[in-house]
Amino acid sequence: MILRRVSTFLLFVVLAIGFALQAAAEVEWQLDRSLDLPAAPLDLVISADGQRIFVLLPKGEVRIYNAQDGAMESIQTGLKVDRLAVSPTGETLLLNDSAGKQVKVVALDYVKQVDIANAPIRGPKDAKVVVAVYSDFQ
Repeated sequence: MILRRVSTFLLFVVLAIGFALQAAAEVEWQLDRSLDLPAAPLDLVISADGQRIFVLLPKGEVRIYNAQDGAMESIQTGLKVDRLAVSPTGETLLLNDSAGKQVKVVALDYVKQVDIANAPIRGPKDAKVVVAVYSDFQ
């Protein structure tokens, strides 16, 4: 009976030490990049998929950075806002106006350019609508 209690106690001590060592693990980090801004940011948020960084600047300017390469798009809303949030899909931007007691809902649409310079083309080259058909995929 005493042997069983001692072995149970030793097992508990070994498990406690093992968990304590895991909890004391270090976090390694490195600076990936810095984003140069024209003014101090009022708020920032990253999209749920980690692809975009949204930065709110004074005078309602929202800068949207690509998290991979740092490419930037800018939206001049002209609204007096002090905070922002983004939907999980990244297609809706919520701008908070504390002074006016309002939340502005902004729909975002990301336009992607498709390079058709070397693609076979039918019709006029300056057409306003281009339909791309990828028929060579297997």
